Parts: sequence; structure tokens; C-alpha cells
Amino acid sequence: MYLQIKKICYFFEKLSDTDRYYFNDIDYKFYSEEERQGLIISKTYEASDFFLIPQIYRNEIVKKYLSIKNNQNLLRKIEDKDFYRKFHWYIEDNHLVDDWNHFEQLELISFAAEWSKQNQIKFTMK
Repeated sequence: MYLQIKKICYFFEKLSDTDRYYFNDIDYKFYSEEERQGLIISKTYEASDFFLIPQIYRNEIVKKYLSIKNNQNLLRKIEDKDFYRKFHWYIEDNHLVDDWNHFEQLELISFAAEWSKQNQIKFTMK
């Protein structure tokens, strides 16, 4: 079995503190905390069959993107409660939506591929 990194890369993005995903190295699938608990309770799998995957906060990806775009103004406002609204206005007003989506996906693919290598998990970049 191989992980298809491009299809699973978004499991590695942390959007909130409640996001937690686990990888099962028996079936090569990712599960939410709730799904994992259900499989353990039903005795389909043991708790030791899962391990918590690392995640990168979206803010870290956004910071890197804004640094590359040299947008210091938005970078200074990253902790503001309405930051993401302003960020979306920025990428929409400047026709950068596709650029941002591509950048975000490449960052997550790279993160997921490195994790897979470190854990000797077979993967493909497709």
C-alpha cells in the first residue's frame, strides 16, 4: 500500500485546536478522533494501531506566503480576529486565489511527504 500524498495532504493542516487526525498503519487510512474511538470500541482495531499525525497550523503557511509576497501590512495583523477576512480580500482583490491554493497545497504535500519518509511509510506524490 502507498499513501497518495496529494489526496491526503489536508489532514496535515491544523485549522483549529480541536483538529486531530490519526493514521492507521494497517489499513493506511486517516481517522478523526471520533472515528478512531469507534473503531477501538468496536474492537476493529487496537489503540496501538493508530498514531497521531503532526499538523502544521494554517497560520504558519499563511505567514510564509505573505512573507514571500512581501506583505508586511497583513503579516502584522495575523493575530487580529478578522485577519482571515482581510487575507481573503487580499488574495481575491489581487487575483491570487489560485496562487494561494497552489502554494498551500505544495506546503502540505512537502510536510506530509517528510512525515512519511521519517516514519518509513510508503507514499506516492500523486
